[in-house]
Amino acid sequence: IQDNLRIHNDDITQAKEWVAFVVDADGSVVRVHAKGRAEKAFSDAAERVVKAMPKWKPAKYKGKDVPCVLVLPIELTTR
Repeated sequence: IQDNLRIHNDDITQAKEWVAFVVDADGSVVRVHAKGRAEKAFSDAAERVVKAMPKWKPAKYKGKDVPCVLVLPIELTTR
């Protein structure tokens, strides 16, 4: 995630965002939404990097693949 996170705002030196998303039954990442209060530039970048993730291994319930909601914290600290 850190390698793909691009922010076009040099004023942001530290931020944390929680990105909620659903891993669908086929493993695709859908319904991505930033949940925190970080600056819009960082929230948008965090959403963009989560949307670009490859397919995940879906959750299973009673032997069947099912959708699952996840919340991923993404933190940025520049040096």
